[in-house]
Amino acid sequence: MNKLIFALASATILAGCATSPTMYAGNPQAVAQSMAVCRAQSDGVAVSAMGGGGLMFAAAMQQQYVNDCMAATGHPIE
Repeated sequence: MNKLIFALASATILAGCATSPTMYAGNPQAVAQSMAVCRAQSDGVAVSAMGGGGLMFAAAMQQQYVNDCMAATGHPIE
């Protein structure tokens, strides 16, 4: 049962369900543009640069990168 829960949680996070444009402050069109750039940049970060802590760690670090990038572009989490 634990493996199933882990698999479902991993799939949800990796599918991008953890981030929604409605989570961030600002004009929806500007948020969408910034999110596309931030996601592309986060995809370019090597997993080994994230500490090699496994799949869930990499997904969490990628999500944090997107959050930090969005805040830096003026779209913090609401």
